[in-house]
Amino acid sequence: MLLQPADERLIKIVETLIFADDWITIAALSHETGIVERTCHADLKKIRLQWGELLRIETSNKLGIRVQNRSTAIYTSICMDIVRETVVFRILAVIVGKPRQSAQYYADRLNISVSSLQRQIKLIN
Repeated sequence: MLLQPADERLIKIVETLIFADDWITIAALSHETGIVERTCHADLKKIRLQWGELLRIETSNKLGIRVQNRSTAIYTSICMDIVRETVVFRILAVIVGKPRQSAQYYADRLNISVSSLQRQIKLIN
C-alpha cells in the first residue's frame, strides 16, 4: 500500500468533485466515494484549505458543493501534491537522491526511526 487511507480518500473526493456534472450533495458524495459523511466533511475542510482557490470550490446549503475549475490538469496536480507528501515518496526521493547510505542516514533525513523506515520499505517492495 503506497498511499495511506486518508490520502486515498482525498483523491477520491477531488476526483468525484472534478468529474461531477454539477452540484453534488454531501450525501451523494459520501455514497459515490464510499466515505462516511462526517469524514467527507473533515476531508473537504482539508481540500478547501489546500486547494480551494485552485479548484474554486462553491458551497450551497440547498445544492451541496461543486468546483468551477474541473480540468484533468488540476486533478493531476492535486494528486501529485498528495503523493509528494507521503512517507513512501519521501523515502524514495531520499534514497534515489543519495544511494548506498546506511539505514540510519536515511532515517535521520526523514525524521523517522530505522524500524519505521524498514517497515515502510517492506511496503514498497
